[in-house]
Amino acid sequence: MNYQIIANLKSPMIISENRQSDISESLSYMPGSTLRGAVAAKYLLDDGSPDDKQFRDLFVENPVFFPNLFPADYNTSYITKVIPLTTVSCKRHDGFIKKEEEPSHGVYDILAEKIIEQNYPHIYIPKTCPECNNDMKVYSGFWNGNIHSPKKISSKMIFQRHTGIDRLTGTIADKIFYTTQAVADFYKKDNEKKYEPQNLIGEISLTNPQYENLKSIIDEKYFFAGADRTSGMGEFNLSLKKQQHVQVDINKWNTSFKDKLKSVIRDQIEENEIFNNKIENEQIRNQIEEKLLSQGLYFTVNLNSHTILADRFLRPTAELELSFENIPSNEIQTVIKVARSQTIRGWNSAWGMPKSDDIAVSMGSVYLFKYTGNNLDLLDNELSRLISKGIGLRKEEGFGNISICDDLHIEKEVI
Repeated sequence: MNYQIIANLKSPMIISENRQSDISESLSYMPGSTLRGAVAAKYLLDDGSPDDKQFRDLFVENPVFFPNLFPADYNTSYITKVIPLTTVSCKRHDGFIKKEEEPSHGVYDILAEKIIEQNYPHIYIPKTCPECNNDMKVYSGFWNGNIHSPKKISSKMIFQRHTGIDRLTGTIADKIFYTTQAVADFYKKDNEKKYEPQNLIGEISLTNPQYENLKSIIDEKYFFAGADRTSGMGEFNLSLKKQQHVQVDINKWNTSFKDKLKSVIRDQIEENEIFNNKIENEQIRNQIEEKLLSQGLYFTVNLNSHTILADRFLRPTAELELSFENIPSNEIQTVIKVARSQTIRGWNSAWGMPKSDDIAVSMGSVYLFKYTGNNLDLLDNELSRLISKGIGLRKEEGFGNISICDDLHIEKEVI
């Protein structure tokens, strides 16, 4: 069963991006490892023991996969999603198209164009803004997940200023002044003067016993996470709410994606000045369509969180090789990947020591695959199982959370 897990912030929260003391920037979301640590610490502080069955069921023997909690949209039931790395927007007026607000030239996904760039670089022309013809740059962050009314979602961030305290006199120390960045415990609604509590939201999969165990820990309790907890920072409470599961129609998505890819092939050839002969253009287009569209079913694996992948020698890698129990490996082909690396740092509160660094594939990365088999139901089942169990290492800390076939990839127009 899938649930929304919602953190309602009661004070600003600082989740440091790294361990360097001279950099005070905070993440704008709560990582799954931070959430997991906060829940475990609260259980132990309330006279719990690591040997308790309830603790071991949640964190050791059958661990819950705690998700990242992203900033929540106040007026929708959609779960906040990561914007894919294949998404671009005008470098001058970026953002989703808004009505009756400051002008934005829209957002567009270029996964289909990336296929042309990789296979036919000699005819590839980069996408430009349809409004002003400026370059389009990668557009990152979070969005509300509603393809019919898309909106970027961001946490309200604040800066707090501090002075140093002289240890001898207990007064302000000379020449010591610094700032810290934090996720605010409030936000302001669009076009309104009213302030609302800041919520962070994620999707968590729980069995009935796990749900009862976790609910008994979080009900009517307050948690602390992040830096400066002794100063009252990082306080929040948690709640669970049932989330309706939406099954992705892979066949329908594949049809829409191939339709978009066909349009991209036509546009790339027509815009390319090398081919000014209509017959030659038609021949080249038919050859490309025959190679890219004739057979196979496309689907994507989208990383909703940083994912720690390792090869058979446990070395960091960005290659994602799907291995299914009931599908031969030669029926799953990797078409293209759009990925970025990310260094994972953390702090182990139980040991009072920093965690070892890991190299991960960044959230928002996209892997496009082609299935050449003929058993669509089997593929559906295998992908559903993959979504529920995640991929890579340290999955119980929120890493390796994935989804498939994002709606942004099949949108033909700028939105």
